[in-house]
Order: sequence, then C-alpha cells, then structure tokens
Amino acid sequence: MSFPFRAVALSSAVALVPVGEATAQDGELKPPILEPGPGLTPVDDGSSPEDLRIIQEIRDALSATGGLSVDARNVEIIARDGVVTLRGQVKDDAERAAVVAVARRVPGVTHVDQDLQVAPMDRDGGH
Repeated sequence: MSFPFRAVALSSAVALVPVGEATAQDGELKPPILEPGPGLTPVDDGSSPEDLRIIQEIRDALSATGGLSVDARNVEIIARDGVVTLRGQVKDDAERAAVVAVARRVPGVTHVDQDLQVAPMDRDGGH
C-alpha cells in the first residue's frame, strides 16, 4: 500500500497533500477520505476573482466600521465559493458578533464560519 500523502514545500513550510491510494480491486487511484475540519484553512482559500472580491470587501468593511479594535479589523479572512471563515482575536462577544455581521452583509457570502477568540484581559483591565 502506498502512502496517500506527498510532502510539498511551501515557503519554508512542509504540507502533506493527499494524492490518492490504490484500491485492492482494480488498482485505480482514489482520493483518501479525510475528516472535515472546522471551517476553511488558508490552504483552502480560493483564488477566483469572486473569492478575492469577497475578501477585499470584508476587509474594507471591517476597516470602515467604527468602534472595532485593531485586532478585529485584522482578523484572518478565508473565502472559497462564498463560504467565509474568520479567524483571530476580538475584544469581546459583541465585537465577535459585529465582525460576523459585517462578513454576512457582503454580497456573494453564502455562509460564515467563525473561529474568533475573545482576547484575554491583561492585569490593567485592557486587552
């Protein structure tokens, strides 16, 4: 049985990429079954003009939204075929909801997964 992944160097990083494995019956290559993860990862980021437009419009809308922290304006945005994943830190639950709402309002967004973490408070009561 062959190993179903191939190592690929990406900017000084190594990623395991599924390449398929042979079946015992006919020797035909079939992709391995992978467990779904929580939302998209940067590797899943689409490169279509529509995906890039969605990312830019979300970024522009976050920058233009008053009252958001610097962290909230700079969350990671991943888009593919209308599905958006947001990752990063926000100051509180209200800010998390605001960031998700901004993404949902962008035309072409069909679903938003969020992995936004509330930043822990420091000793002085700030973030």
